[in-house]
Amino acid sequence: MLCLVLIVATGATFHFFSRDKATPIDDRTTHTTQKTNDTQHPWGQLHVQDVTIEQPTEYVSFESTELRKTEWFFGACNASQTGNILRASGISDTEVATFLHKDVTSSVDAGTTIAPTDKMILGLNAEVRAKLYRELARWPENKLYAAPYHLTDEPIEAIFASKNLPKEIIALIRSLTFQRGGITCFSDVNLVLNRLSSAEQKIKLLQALTFQKATLVQVHIDDQTDIDELLGYWGEVPDVRSKDLRPLLESIQKTPQGFNLSLLYFLPPFARERLFTFPFPSKPGDTKMDCHWTALNFFNDTTDDRYQDTAYSSAYVNENFYQIGAATQFGDLIFLRNSSGAIVHSAVHIADDIVFTKNGINYAQPWILMRMNNLTAVYTQEKPPEVIYYRRKQS
Repeated sequence: MLCLVLIVATGATFHFFSRDKATPIDDRTTHTTQKTNDTQHPWGQLHVQDVTIEQPTEYVSFESTELRKTEWFFGACNASQTGNILRASGISDTEVATFLHKDVTSSVDAGTTIAPTDKMILGLNAEVRAKLYRELARWPENKLYAAPYHLTDEPIEAIFASKNLPKEIIALIRSLTFQRGGITCFSDVNLVLNRLSSAEQKIKLLQALTFQKATLVQVHIDDQTDIDELLGYWGEVPDVRSKDLRPLLESIQKTPQGFNLSLLYFLPPFARERLFTFPFPSKPGDTKMDCHWTALNFFNDTTDDRYQDTAYSSAYVNENFYQIGAATQFGDLIFLRNSSGAIVHSAVHIADDIVFTKNGINYAQPWILMRMNNLTAVYTQEKPPEVIYYRRKQS
């Protein structure tokens, strides 16, 4: 779940990552909202429907369903330093001695690794688990702790309702959750997978955990719609021509009750062709289609794979964009910066609070539309990331 490094004009290091797992949410709930604000917006009246999307079964099936081993890597820490981290997380001296026992701990030049037993993991309460896993997140080797699964705030049973998983497994998952940045998280998937009896159940669990929130967006057209104002916003998009949109919009405007027109009609070809699709599984040497490659190619007819190169991307952003206070124009770039000053994600502003995004480099991450608050939740660690905005200089 880790992206690469990109440097913008401000001098901040753009450290970003690809999430190996998508962000799960309630797969039973769909909310529909109609924008009915009295204030007329240049993008028109949006009809937004919240949906969920999960990885295709054939993608999830790449995941190993064999016995999985949990390991905690403590970087270059020796046994004494590792013990101090455990104590600082709230683990007692007696328990620390158990965690550092030679049967579960190995120390090499690269650092200390603990292979905790199920009993050790289950013995952590939620507060201790949150503190310890926050420490483990310091080292990228601990993927499941650096980028845990995010669970819905609603009862977690809803996530697994369609998967027919045993009730005791769902209860076990609930007991292993912890809070990070106000979000319910889950990292101990290996322990749970090892307790499932069949490969089919394991695949269902993994698939349930890939749910992420997305939105379907339509633009409502009726006899009150200001077509000129609408084209002033959407008609300026490269390869979205006013001459092609106007006849369609004026035709819809004549219908008795109006019509909700798919946002696809207003998107440039790059986004139109990819929205709600998954890349094919990658092979060595394939293009790294992460969030930044996606954001910088958004208006391109032909994708520019030089955006894989951090030096090139850095120079491109520095030369062609400038920082702004808020995203108000279609195509503005949105960057999420964590408390360390590292950029953890980029996306493209569409309209209102809707963004176009690909949440990671993994081929099992689709291109989707999201609400801004849902996007920041995905990349929240100790606190929500800072949001910064950039606009193309010729805009």
